[in-house]
Amino acid sequence: MNTPNDGAVSGRDYLESRLAALMEHITSMRAHIDSQIAAREQALNAFQEQVSIRFSAEQKAISAALASQERAVNVAETNAEKWRMNANEWRGAMDDRESKFVGKIEYELLRQRLDKAEQAIVASASRGQGMDTSWKFAIGLATLIAIGVSLYGAIT
Repeated sequence: MNTPNDGAVSGRDYLESRLAALMEHITSMRAHIDSQIAAREQALNAFQEQVSIRFSAEQKAISAALASQERAVNVAETNAEKWRMNANEWRGAMDDRESKFVGKIEYELLRQRLDKAEQAIVASASRGQGMDTSWKFAIGLATLIAIGVSLYGAIT
């Protein structure tokens, strides 16, 4: 008892039910896709926030390192300047000290004078010019004092 009319309605009903099921499935898929998109956007936003926080922390660390490096350079420059000043002071002290030393030429001249004075004393003593020992000693002592005064004058 199938009437031609029953078959057409039931075919139409079938197609409409299938269409409704497909539309429901499409709507369900859209909702699923929308929820996936929302979840991905939320994950992306969280990742961007983490990257931003990390970038900010790295910027702070770099700024702190640069400031520390600048302080270290300033300290090193100050220490180097102090060292140079101390070195110049030491060099000046050594130059002052060396200026008070007897030079080689002066030393040789004074040595020759001392040798001549010693030879004169020895010659005077050996010739026996009639001076007694105390006069010889006094003349020798006076000569040595004169040489010592000459040396001291040459040094200063």
